[in-house]
Amino acid sequence: MKIAVDGIGGDFASYDVVQGIALALEEIPDLEIVLTGNKASLGNEIAPIENRSCTEILPTEQVITMHDKSRDALLKKKQSSMHKTIELVKDDYEKGIVTAGNTGSYMAISIFTLCRIK
Repeated sequence: MKIAVDGIGGDFASYDVVQGIALALEEIPDLEIVLTGNKASLGNEIAPIENRSCTEILPTEQVITMHDKSRDALLKKKQSSMHKTIELVKDDYEKGIVTAGNTGSYMAISIFTLCRIK
């Protein structure tokens, strides 16, 4: 199973995100992760998972903050980690998304990128 993870979302990202990925990889043997995020923001936090064959790191250029308006995130931050995770699912590269980021932005980007279920 392949999952896209927004490495920048959340109060204590990316440390908590990476620690969660490491635990999930121990518990679920067939799990594959694509971690998205700005290299500078991910920093040294990715060391525990960086060289594992079941993980891939997809660098992004922008960050959606908790203070960003959903409309701005949707239209102006297309190179963000959140946008990239959603696009991976749209392109059928991944089967699911995990983000602890801005919920309003996540919903707006998801609705406009993935559309609604009929």
